[in-house]
Amino acid sequence: MQNNNKKIPGQDSHVTFASRLDGDSEETVILTSDKTAREWMAKTFYEDTHVNLDKLNQLAENAQGDILKILKINSVIQQQINGNNIIRAVYESLLSNLETDVKISFDHLPDTYEAETKEKAESLIGRFHKETDIDTLLSSSIAAVYTEGNSIQYLRCENGHYMINTFPLGVAIVSRLPADGLSYALVDINELVDRLQKSVPGGEEINPLLPDGITETIRTNYPDEVYQAYVKNERFAKLDIRRTGLNRFCDMNQEYGLSPVFMAIRPSLILDTFEKADAAAASAKAKKIIHQILRKEVMGQSFEKKGLEEMAYAHKNLISAWENPTTLYTSPPCVEKVEYVEPGLKPMDKASVYQYRSRVISALGISLLPTDGKQSGAAAGISLQRLMKTISKISEQEENILSRWYSIILEENNISQEYCPVPHILNSELLESEMKKDLSELLINNAEI
Repeated sequence: MQNNNKKIPGQDSHVTFASRLDGDSEETVILTSDKTAREWMAKTFYEDTHVNLDKLNQLAENAQGDILKILKINSVIQQQINGNNIIRAVYESLLSNLETDVKISFDHLPDTYEAETKEKAESLIGRFHKETDIDTLLSSSIAAVYTEGNSIQYLRCENGHYMINTFPLGVAIVSRLPADGLSYALVDINELVDRLQKSVPGGEEINPLLPDGITETIRTNYPDEVYQAYVKNERFAKLDIRRTGLNRFCDMNQEYGLSPVFMAIRPSLILDTFEKADAAAASAKAKKIIHQILRKEVMGQSFEKKGLEEMAYAHKNLISAWENPTTLYTSPPCVEKVEYVEPGLKPMDKASVYQYRSRVISALGISLLPTDGKQSGAAAGISLQRLMKTISKISEQEENILSRWYSIILEENNISQEYCPVPHILNSELLESEMKKDLSELLINNAEI
């Protein structure tokens, strides 16, 4: 038994005796105090916390012009993908079904074209696709733009063979200065070297992933602009703008794109608040608090006494009685009453939870459709039209990047631009059909998730 004499904030009273019965099968707290302590005591034990959304509002303000905000937003999105079952389900379905299969068509051939030249151009592009594993790379790039808002890549050529470097945000930044409708990407040499040195955890002096050292690694694995900036001790390397594949979503004519998933974060955070409140309510209901209230007369006619003897006696008797399998307690005259303190928490409002789950789903570009019982299959209950528009927009930018790279490849092989093919990346109808199969049951029943 712990004896305390703690002043209650804002109240002219004390909680004098408090005991926790650890041996009980359920956590039980017995308090003995004067009557006015009850309200404060209940608030202390059952006070809830709320998620503050102010930081999210700050991140949203001019986010596309601030790389630090974009990196923070992407970190929050990653956490939500890991922790929110709806966002994670949509992301996993996209990854599982996003199988790009690049097809090319020769839409700009002259009326009298040379078949041999066309075949050479087709062969060069086919080899480029094979050397870079273009289908896998494009799937990763589209998914990255969806979750991070940005993808920065670079086309390299070594001895007639083509490779594509992918630079994470932070290592690569976007210049404010545009040129011919494109934007320059800069590589932060210090950040690149730092990440290469830390590619093996534990601070090993010799990195087995870099057997030739930093200098040779950069020379053989990165664009020449990066290598030249490194050996000249320059802070930034400006990448060739034509070879740079910069894909941004919702950039609002600023430097960086913003992930479409960002719109789902606010309702998701509110759902987190509901979940925390529900967990707190469950924890509070499992806890028993027994409050023994003494008569005010124990403090004397003019309240000059503390009544400590009466408090100690009553508290000891109640503890002794409670520890028996069958509790029979006859309180002394100084005790006015003994009562359970019940938590004043309401159960989670299912209607509000459903509403905010629906907002998460809607923010991800998915609509729940009313059904009249005539449709067959669960997939009839959802529409992915807005989500498919988002993915198609990201894919179109990848096609523009590929077209520019095709042009460079033909140019370096002395082939006229008339023979430059047009890429076609994604079968959006097939993607939509497969994602509907994955998501329909989960999203239609989202209130029970």
